[in-house]
Amino acid sequence: MRRLIVIAALLGCYPVLLVAALWPAPVLFGAVAAASYLVEYAAPRAARPLPELLAKVHLGITLRFAARETMALLLVARTAGAELPWFAALAAGMLAIHAVRALHTGLALRLRQMLSRMPVTTRNLDVSGLRIPRMPPGPLRDAGSVAFLCLDALPVLGSVLGVVPATAGAAVALAAGLAGALALIPYVRRARPSPTGPGCWRSWASRSRSTARR
Repeated sequence: MRRLIVIAALLGCYPVLLVAALWPAPVLFGAVAAASYLVEYAAPRAARPLPELLAKVHLGITLRFAARETMALLLVARTAGAELPWFAALAAGMLAIHAVRALHTGLALRLRQMLSRMPVTTRNLDVSGLRIPRMPPGPLRDAGSVAFLCLDALPVLGSVLGVVPATAGAAVALAAGLAGALALIPYVRRARPSPTGPGCWRSWASRSRSTARR
């Protein structure tokens, strides 16, 4: 029952957003958009299999965020007009945010792949001799970070105030997302694949034994 309530709250926001964008009713749109972000954040905790379930029926998180952004563009087109240069800049900014998301996800997946190449179980073992680099902060290393996705709240909620605030929000979101993606590059460069040959592990084991004797 709780899962059905969460699904209804999560998906029910989008018809209301569409109606508010086409009416147009900016205040209603802003209130429902803000509520949809809160539900998006709480849904995985309230009903854990929900993200996987929605993805299986082609209603995954990327589509939901893209739909919300599209409706924000509709609202701006209805209130300010689609012929303004600011509208074109806003649309381009929305697309650029998706490109930055893809860059961040690719880097996060690459980092996870490189750091998972440990040929044996190393739990409770001292592997400091392998010089394994530290992991970046959680929101950066998570390939599906909701916090990273929610950067588009700046242009989406900014569309309530008009095309200029929405475009400024897109620029800030784009800059923040790009900074987050670029911050991953040093971690990826340091996380070279761990050597897996027997010689490497014999050397590491001998260093560990010599350290233990001291």
